[in-house]
Amino acid sequence: MVFVALNRGYRYGKAGVAGDTGITAPVFYVFPVNVIEAARAARKETVTWQKVYLRDIAQVGQYINGWDRIADALLPASQTTRPVAMY
Repeated sequence: MVFVALNRGYRYGKAGVAGDTGITAPVFYVFPVNVIEAARAARKETVTWQKVYLRDIAQVGQYINGWDRIADALLPASQTTRPVAMY
């Protein structure tokens, strides 16, 4: 499951340092489904709709740009290692 923080700037006109718009590059978090399910279950009593908060995920930084999780999941069962990308 991929979550993208678009970082489009400050909300409601909130200003930072002069000239700082708050706009930064997007951040991609790649989560295993069981991590999302655990975070959702943690708030199940208080939230009736399906929403997960990043603050409810332990060590969230380890999931930034974790594209290897997707690549590993797509490997054929007979293949144990990913081929090296040639760029």
